[in-house]
Amino acid sequence: MGIKIHSDFALSLDPGHKAYQDTYDEGIINSTPVSPVLFNMKGSLKADETIVAMSDIGEPGLRGASLPPTTEGEIKEMWKKTLTHAEWAIYAKLDEGLWEDLPADRRAAYPRGMANSMMSKAEALAAAVFSGGFATLGGDGKAIFATDHPLEVAGTWSNKGTAALSLASLSAARATMRTQLSPQGRVTQSALGRYLVVPPALEKVASEITGAKMYGVANAAGGTDFNDASFGSIMGLTYLTWEYLTGSVDDWFVSANPGDVARGFDFYWRVAPTYRGGADEENMRYWCNSRMRCSVAAVDGHQAFGSDV
Repeated sequence: MGIKIHSDFALSLDPGHKAYQDTYDEGIINSTPVSPVLFNMKGSLKADETIVAMSDIGEPGLRGASLPPTTEGEIKEMWKKTLTHAEWAIYAKLDEGLWEDLPADRRAAYPRGMANSMMSKAEALAAAVFSGGFATLGGDGKAIFATDHPLEVAGTWSNKGTAALSLASLSAARATMRTQLSPQGRVTQSALGRYLVVPPALEKVASEITGAKMYGVANAAGGTDFNDASFGSIMGLTYLTWEYLTGSVDDWFVSANPGDVARGFDFYWRVAPTYRGGADEENMRYWCNSRMRCSVAAVDGHQAFGSDV
């Protein structure tokens, strides 16, 4: 698909003209990122964000004839982590004569390319949460994906495996997510695995596991019976192929909806991708740039399960 050229390009060479801004905006809008599915997208009005993890209020006690109730609830701060937004930018400058000699589609390629560059970087930052999750420490001092996340009470909980992707390992991962423990050791069912996240190398396997399919099985009478659906299709699982995953080609992940858990993965936009352009008359050249400021808050692993194969 070619770059859409606005008729206004013929009217102005100024990279700050609305036609260039529109082309940039179209590049942002027409991108198809995976990150908004796996992260809560939030705006931020601060230079940094502090994530605070609070405990459960506790287990209810059986109330007898006397007051107050037998159990007194208390919510405590378990840990907190501060994330500073990072700024990313790209710019271009061309001599006046060179810019003016470029055909309209070449000039349009600059804002379009900058939009693609910004969105690609944002995707890479988000995907790094999963790819690096076996080593990057979360708020509890353990990796995002670990087998020994500490509880307030005695014991640990796990969101990590080591098995290759298969129907059996996916079923086990989903069961593990459903039985994750809250800080005080209670079972929470909020982490319902909805998305199987894989690199391109595992796309075929992921498709077979999660999609409805028909395949023949020989029966005792010498005929053929047909299985109508896979486990994934029955349970409502969707696979997401994410080319920005940079870990092992065999690593895979299961994620809940980020809004369904107490501390889901968050993507903070301090400054959304923006574009500016203009003419530097003193130096006889044109310029344009794009910038964004953001941070990824993935400090609690309850949302997802990772298999480090």
